[in-house]
Amino acid sequence: MFNQFRISRGKAGCRVQVLRITAGGAPIRTPARVIRRFPGPDKPDVRGDTMLFSIKTLRAGVLIVPFLCTLMTAQCSSRYLADHFNKSASDESSQAPRVIQNLSLKPGDSVADIGAGGGHFTLLLARAVGSDGRVWAVDINPDFLDFIKERATAEGIGNIGYVRASFTESGLAAKSADLAFLRNVFHDMGDRVAYFARLKGVLKPGGRVAIIDYLPAGVLARLHGHFIEEGEILAVMKDAGYIAVERHTFLEGQSFNIFKPVE
Repeated sequence: MFNQFRISRGKAGCRVQVLRITAGGAPIRTPARVIRRFPGPDKPDVRGDTMLFSIKTLRAGVLIVPFLCTLMTAQCSSRYLADHFNKSASDESSQAPRVIQNLSLKPGDSVADIGAGGGHFTLLLARAVGSDGRVWAVDINPDFLDFIKERATAEGIGNIGYVRASFTESGLAAKSADLAFLRNVFHDMGDRVAYFARLKGVLKPGGRVAIIDYLPAGVLARLHGHFIEEGEILAVMKDAGYIAVERHTFLEGQSFNIFKPVE
């Protein structure tokens, strides 16, 4: 029994379609419902890579469809998440322009966007430092980095570097960043004190660390566990060898602090 499947990945998402099912050498009519789509950032059509599979199965070929769907679900889910992150980051409540303004960046500065996600802030940071500056999009998910690269290319932004790294290491060179920017990722980190103690080596003299994260006031934040007390952030950074130099309160439901290493 051989079955042919086509998996398409494009801006509309991912689709797995059964093209041909055979049993005992005779083709079985493919039911229209044996088509599975995964949501993507855009709605209309499916464009992108297409792969054709011929797979030998034991019995009913239609049962293999869920398995095939998993082959590309991870990547499609990553792109969906990246787009979701960007929609949230670009929402008026995120006050992205005001955040960038309060980072006090100068043309030619270098910034590490740690936990870059969909890259909305990465691109804003890249514009803020200008063509003589440099921004590193740092994330553990390579699909997120690819997503950011596609957006940067489409928008003609060429001063972004891409670094795949976990929260156990920054992946950045020593004394390479004027600012490390972390938005809504601090609460997900493990050994925070050790991480930020090491991060001091990445900062240039006078370098800073900006941390934005969810406060526990919101119901959704508590429900999903994506929050952290502002006092805990301050305590961790103190233990890691930093001092708070700025505190901003204009973000609803989020803390926003800027730190410098203790000299």
